[in-house]
Amino acid sequence: PLRPETLARFIEPLPIPPVLKPMGTRPDPRDPQRQLPFHRVLMTEAAVAIHRDLPPTRVWTYGAAFPAPTIEARRDRPLQIEWINALPSQRFLPAEPGARDVRAVVHVHGALVPPGDERVPDRPLAPGQSLTTVYPNQQDAATLWYHDDALGAAAANQYAGLLGLFLVRDAAESSLGLPAGPHEIPLVLTDCALGQDGQLRDGQTAEGRARLVNGKLFPFVAVEPRRYRLRVVNASSTAQEHRLSFGAPVVLHLIGSDQGLLRAPVPVETVRLVPGERADLVADFGRAAGTALALKSGPVELAQFRVSPGAPPRQPPLPGRLRDIPAAPAAAAAARTLTLAEAGPRWSDPITERPRLGTTEAWALVNPTARTLSFHLHGFRFRVAERAPSLAPGRALPADPAESGWKDTVRVDPGTVTRISIPFVGFAGRSVWECQLPGHALVRPFEVVRTPT
Repeated sequence: PLRPETLARFIEPLPIPPVLKPMGTRPDPRDPQRQLPFHRVLMTEAAVAIHRDLPPTRVWTYGAAFPAPTIEARRDRPLQIEWINALPSQRFLPAEPGARDVRAVVHVHGALVPPGDERVPDRPLAPGQSLTTVYPNQQDAATLWYHDDALGAAAANQYAGLLGLFLVRDAAESSLGLPAGPHEIPLVLTDCALGQDGQLRDGQTAEGRARLVNGKLFPFVAVEPRRYRLRVVNASSTAQEHRLSFGAPVVLHLIGSDQGLLRAPVPVETVRLVPGERADLVADFGRAAGTALALKSGPVELAQFRVSPGAPPRQPPLPGRLRDIPAAPAAAAAARTLTLAEAGPRWSDPITERPRLGTTEAWALVNPTARTLSFHLHGFRFRVAERAPSLAPGRALPADPAESGWKDTVRVDPGTVTRISIPFVGFAGRSVWECQLPGHALVRPFEVVRTPT
């Protein structure tokens, strides 16, 4: 395997994924009198440049780019996307575990969509097939992302490159004066194993692990001595947890997580992200003029930020209040315990969770394994209530301030129970909860039922 640390560092600029432009408009399937912006996205194979000193790397992509083009939406303004599977008929890696054929399911991670609008994991698109989905975008501004979610092939397809950003914006967020335009930088974090030929190898091995930022190995970013907004996604498909930091003199504030802004900025030194989680950060480089700083994950350097010399420009203060988030209800309509065991129930087993629409439930997520897990809920958002080392009462710790906002993905530490509060508002029907890490593919349907009238 290739040893990435032997390659030259910080010689290529960080690429910024382009924003996908609509191809025009199409009638809304639910209201043909209304026209919606229309996008067409092909899943195709491509060759991309991960590092100057490596040959082009074969990947699978959305829109022939890795990461895929960013999709931007406005709150309450639906858009329509036709997803087309134009992938080769052969699997990406011959040794893919459980991948019997080429199949794909697009999941916009964090989108609040009606059940059935997105294909569930067991209803994939084969090469040559397509699906048009309407995204209502009836949700707060947030950093979402899209990736493959096909049952038995999701980790392999995502590892091959099927992932990209999906940003929802709204007027409330725009009124805060947060860094924007060239001062808003997406950071999509992935990792892979590379051979000496620069090609992807089996992602389960830790040897030759390359940690990429926006599809580049060791990029640099030229910034000014001022505040920047960093939209970070842990898009790893190999259980890679990140503990991100700059160190002094960068002043770092967390302003949002999976489902949008927090109540107020939280000063942080390190940001912990498991696969699927997002962080919305404001980094102030004002005290670092004329220096070069590394963004690290633990001891590993991911990217270099080169701060230009000079005095910082005059900037308004960071808002002290970002938005209102109601307190979680003291009582829940139901309490459920989900044990995230490696030998847990299968997708095809009977549904065991049927929450009622319009109620709030308390779910206890138990991790009996020795691994840190990443739990994700499709179509609904939740609040993290507390963590405990066991199910025994009286030993719980409240959620970290960095987890005080709305979320759709949460870290579940080994040997612990993580309690979350879920308001089931929006849509009735069948949806998905999952803890999908390599060797621990626990994907389950649940059904939100209507409250009898």
